[in-house]
Amino acid sequence: EATATLATLIGPVLGEKQREYAAAYEFARDEFNSAAAKREPATQTTPIRVAERPAYFEEKSLPADYVGKLTEAEEAEPDFPKHFTLPVASYQVTRLEKVGEEFVLVYTSQALDPAGEISPGGYWMTKTIEGGTKWEPPLYLGLQLYHPYVVAGRSAMPILKDGTVSLEVQILELDETSITFPPVGLRIKRREDGIYLKFKWQDIARDSDHDGLTDIVEHRLGLDPMAADSDGDGVPDGADSLPLTKFDEQLNPEDTEMAFAIIEHLFGYERDALIRGPLEPSKSFYEDILAVLTSKRPAIDEQHTFFMRANPRLFSGLDISIRLLVYSGDQMKILGEQYGVFYPLSISWIFVKSDRSEAFIIWNAHWTGGRFKLIRTEDGYEVESLSHWIT
Repeated sequence: EATATLATLIGPVLGEKQREYAAAYEFARDEFNSAAAKREPATQTTPIRVAERPAYFEEKSLPADYVGKLTEAEEAEPDFPKHFTLPVASYQVTRLEKVGEEFVLVYTSQALDPAGEISPGGYWMTKTIEGGTKWEPPLYLGLQLYHPYVVAGRSAMPILKDGTVSLEVQILELDETSITFPPVGLRIKRREDGIYLKFKWQDIARDSDHDGLTDIVEHRLGLDPMAADSDGDGVPDGADSLPLTKFDEQLNPEDTEMAFAIIEHLFGYERDALIRGPLEPSKSFYEDILAVLTSKRPAIDEQHTFFMRANPRLFSGLDISIRLLVYSGDQMKILGEQYGVFYPLSISWIFVKSDRSEAFIIWNAHWTGGRFKLIRTEDGYEVESLSHWIT
């Protein structure tokens, strides 16, 4: 890309010099890469799975009996048992319905869908047991808001019957060319009503390799749903804090301390996101800007996977209590195309002194970013924040 840009700028003016400069650039790049390869071994990156998304649901037309027909009982709030509590924050709730003596919940979370300020993330489901007093572990649906579905908050169609889920939705597909930061003026490019998704509860709960992660979650993360240990380091994916990065116990301890300081400093940056959806038809562009500027920022749930674009080698010696997925740019593009907007944190640059006494880091997540410095001490690395920006 740099060679092409250089050629475009210089071409008509310098003629023969164009080829000389391009050749000089290629030579310098090759010399740099050769020297870098001698200094440090290449990272063994685990390939991500790029198979088709699991086709666990059918998209069907909503039967006429259920179109726009909520009974008085269905419109009323469910009869909650005493001491009833939700497993998520109230702003995440999309649909809550009583089924017999139990409750079924659909909610949104950025746990596996780091959409930044564009949407609340992906859809999850869970249900209660023991008469509404306990919640089962939540199940990821592999569906991100506006890509292309939006789940209806109420429906005349029962949500769960005999193990089959019927989920009324709209198609409100986001026009990704309208994305800006802040997210004002987002547009919908396709709209369709009167649809529901039909699937079996057991299909969204399936864990083919018995590693603790459902097949849908593994496919979303780029892991292998048919192999319990995708990166081959001896740790099952469900228990592996870096399931795409093979653990390297031979890594320089100072590099591991540096990586830990980076994670500790950056973890939780998503909580600053001002989440917005597409522009409502009744609003003007300027009304949407005003809404963004005056909106309250909802909290981001604590339990989520940390996604990062960086060199996996730096993090291969970590043993941490969160799940960290380190991707290349190409891997991020593949996952974004399959599951919707994908804005994980990118480590743009790391400059490290040869004695590892200091490091300078530039990071960027499209809607927020900054710079900070790591300074070596007797107890590890201290962080000195140099700048922080947010749209």
